[in-house]
Amino acid sequence: MAIYFSSKDIPKLANCSIQERQALIVQAAKKLTPPEKLILNLIKLLIVVPMFLYMAWLNGWAVALPPTIGFLTYVIIYRPVYLKIVSRHLS
Repeated sequence: MAIYFSSKDIPKLANCSIQERQALIVQAAKKLTPPEKLILNLIKLLIVVPMFLYMAWLNGWAVALPPTIGFLTYVIIYRPVYLKIVSRHLS
């Protein structure tokens, strides 16, 4: 199972320009089934909700830590899952 951190890592999109890759990903995202959309939205919630709950308890400069961790989590977890699911719908 390949993990894609970028759209240029997807074999079907390797020879396309960035604009073409983005357009093809948008078209493929429109073909997602409801269970796939649900899974993606649940992953987003699992990233965002704890971040905001933790931020509510922090003061001062420590408030900058949860968004940083949330961004890294998004890049490391959500984006590869999203690209893997969308890559199935590329034609």
